[in-house]
Amino acid sequence: MSRKLIIAAFFIATLAAAAMARDLSMAQTVATSTAAANATGTLQQQIDSNDAQIASLNQEIAQYQAQLQQIGANKKTLQAAINALDLQRSKIQAQVSLTQTQISTTQLQIQQLGGQITDTEQAIGNDQ
Repeated sequence: MSRKLIIAAFFIATLAAAAMARDLSMAQTVATSTAAANATGTLQQQIDSNDAQIASLNQEIAQYQAQLQQIGANKKTLQAAINALDLQRSKIQAQVSLTQTQISTTQLQIQQLGGQITDTEQAIGNDQ
């Protein structure tokens, strides 16, 4: 269970680091783009370019969110499977204990019957 949480945390940290690097790059691009746009007078082109980047980034964020939700669902599914296996193991252990106790009881009953048979044989032998 801890391993899965570590993997999920690593995945989230990786996504966060990639997002921060992309944000830094984007800020540098925007600063450079703004200076160039002012110099050349093509502000509208820069605005359109930034709008396209924003749309692309929003789509990328949505994909990451979907992946995070899938990881969360997988974690729940895996945790449920682990819990089911733990319950099955406990059930089997209880069944083994039950069977061992039943065997022990049957052995004691056989010994008791053996003693009764011996007593009955002796009683018949004494009666003859």
